[in-house]
Amino acid sequence: MRIGNDTDTVAAIAGGLLGARWGASAIPAKWKTIRTPTVAAAYLARRLEISGAEALARVRAVLPQAHPNPGFVTALNRLWPEEGA
Repeated sequence: MRIGNDTDTVAAIAGGLLGARWGASAIPAKWKTIRTPTVAAAYLARRLEISGAEALARVRAVLPQAHPNPGFVTALNRLWPEEGA
C-alpha cells in the first residue's frame, strides 16, 4: 500500500488484525512482503556494520524478486549510509 502518509502503518495494522482473526491466509501476499526485504536489510546493516545499500544487495542476492517500498529504502540508506557519503 503506497498511497502516502501513514498508509503502510495502517496496512501493517490491518494485516495484523486480519492475521489474528482469520489466519495468515487472509493477508494478501503483497502485504506480507512489502517490508520484509527492508527489515532484513536493516538487520544485516546493523549486525554486520555495512551500508544499507550493501545490505539490500545481499538480501536481493537471495530474494531477487524483492522490491521494497522506496520510502523504506530511503530510510535504510539514511540510517546506514555508504562510507564517505
